Amino acid sequence: MLKKLVNCLILGSLFTSSAFAGDFLAKVSNGALSDNSQGVKALNLDEMKQVKGGYQVLTSKLGNSEYIALAIPDNTTTYKQLVAIYTVTGDNTFSNTFLGYTVKRNIAISSSGKPYVLFNYGVALLDRQTGLHRVNSSEILNNNQVIKELTMKYKTQFESNLGGWTARASR
Repeated sequence: MLKKLVNCLILGSLFTSSAFAGDFLAKVSNGALSDNSQGVKALNLDEMKQVKGGYQVLTSKLGNSEYIALAIPDNTTTYKQLVAIYTVTGDNTFSNTFLGYTVKRNIAISSSGKPYVLFNYGVALLDRQTGLHRVNSSEILNNNQVIKELTMKYKTQFESNLGGWTARASR
């Protein structure tokens, strides 16, 4: 009974938040990003019909050497995915704080003086009021269902977009 009530409340909040979305990305990032920002792709009607469920993902470049993929819950998000998001964000409305996966490319110098590429992977929270916050937790990075899904889908793509494993300047 309680589980049904919680599910109804969660779904109700998701429907309400998506009904007032407008330029959702601009709202959640306090104008730092929008649907028209570089690297953000808005789906057309045919692409939206192909979405099978889960959550919306918004990707964006942060500076010259980092990308982020944000999981935005919607009315297709599963209960298990909502729990995975809530355990990190603590936001039971699922409309104020969003879970993200980051990939950052660095160039380091070896002891022999040769440059090499080093990628850093992380978890971040985007809060509507306070902006982007890093989450320093290998437990979340390695075991959270939503972060694992984002990693599988975006890790290689982000590494490639940032210049890959060859030690040269980032694109």
